[in-house]
Amino acid sequence: MIRLMGRASNARMARYYRGSWLSEALPGLPLSESSMTAFMRELGSRREAIMGFMRAGLPRGGTLLFDGTRVLCSSTGVAAARYGAGGRRQLNVLTAFEASTSRPVWYRLLPGNIADVSAFRNALEESGMRDCTLIADRGFYSKANVGAMDRAAMRYVMPLKANTRLVDTGFLEDEGSGWADGFFEYHGRVIWHKRIAIGAHGKHVYVYRDSAKRAQMEANAARRIQAGYGDATRERLEAERPRYGMSLLYTNLEDQDAQGVYHAYKSRWQIEECFDYLKNGLDLGVVYQRTDEQAEAWAFLNHLSLTMYYSLYAKLRQTGLPARYTPDSVIAIARTIHRVNINNTWRTSETSKPDQQLYQTLGITLPDL
Repeated sequence: MIRLMGRASNARMARYYRGSWLSEALPGLPLSESSMTAFMRELGSRREAIMGFMRAGLPRGGTLLFDGTRVLCSSTGVAAARYGAGGRRQLNVLTAFEASTSRPVWYRLLPGNIADVSAFRNALEESGMRDCTLIADRGFYSKANVGAMDRAAMRYVMPLKANTRLVDTGFLEDEGSGWADGFFEYHGRVIWHKRIAIGAHGKHVYVYRDSAKRAQMEANAARRIQAGYGDATRERLEAERPRYGMSLLYTNLEDQDAQGVYHAYKSRWQIEECFDYLKNGLDLGVVYQRTDEQAEAWAFLNHLSLTMYYSLYAKLRQTGLPARYTPDSVIAIARTIHRVNINNTWRTSETSKPDQQLYQTLGITLPDL
């Protein structure tokens, strides 16, 4: 709660606690920096218990969004902190989210130099995820990962790299639309598509071309040529142009057409929003923990904070409140509401009618009002 509301580090935890109503509601909590250090070490050593907690909340039959993000770690005592992109020590946090609620349901803390593709299979086996639809990002595809998902009875959508050998996309060199099975509109843009069967087990690749994105990429390449960039030539433009605006999605979904698969993959924007909150909303862009156990506890507490954050997000969507109300704005309003002691009686501070109505809509009754 303190991490969510106060963005507090271990060193600031006690100060926030003493100045909040939590010290009255839950008196005597040992939240000094030394107490928190010992607590974090003990909590982080209990990965089995953490896994049990997360397994209990895994959805069955739903859709999961899978991705990883890297966070900087300044401590030399965290063995998992390895030098990655940019030559800085970092950790990789691999996370699964429930698509319908954006709720994080699983995380795995990895060394910063480990690629998501190599950790994906272990994450599936450790979590026990089964009977779900999994939507991953570019870089997760491998034969081993596909095999692991097949064994777990997973349905999946996975993007492929443009240079994949799984399918031959030479037909895109046809300038017309004769190569395509059809088209649909997405956010005002025309998306052409073609389905290519892979093997005899219901797996296939959808090839998409975004007409607007293609035109934008062509214009950017032309500007680079005109500006005289060394690697920009007309010959290169002509060679790469057929694949401008192209994307490839590998899937075993049989109950979704080309448009349905495309929309399913595009739902991943929620992950970027969640990672942005992890790094900026919780003000945790750099990890300052000193041991592997403390880093694990840091990741778990972030997982709990994100769970609370997206529970609030889901509640806002259910109540149909105006778009101006976001989890951040509701939390910001909560920070302005205080309990004050008047003649040895605790009362809620003066609160505007709109704020009272907001919390009533969310099912929260402020005392004494």
